[in-house]
Amino acid sequence: MVDRLAGYGGSLVRAGLGPRDAAVAVDFVADLVFSSSVAMRGLDRTVPDAAGGSLTARESHRRAWARESAGRHPFEAEFTAEETWHGRGWFDDKLAIFLDGLATRIAPGSAGQGNG
Repeated sequence: MVDRLAGYGGSLVRAGLGPRDAAVAVDFVADLVFSSSVAMRGLDRTVPDAAGGSLTARESHRRAWARESAGRHPFEAEFTAEETWHGRGWFDDKLAIFLDGLATRIAPGSAGQGNG
């Protein structure tokens, strides 16, 4: 794993990021992978419901969003979308936003120079 992460970091430096930015980027993605995995697995645990039964944390959260936010703001519908609660959840979207932001630290024409 260390060899793979070092390879990713080296690629980022060659693309124009400074060494610190490259190291933080690699660490950020690793943290995102681990935290997303833990969060998605945690949705499978059972929690008590109001009627004295139980349901998954996933269903509890989905019901709360559907009940409490009934469309007051357009973004709230995303919390009730099926893909939000299964598989990788929002991992790909979070990674894309991060990479877009990271790209702003690469100055035009700096690839291979290691600036930033």
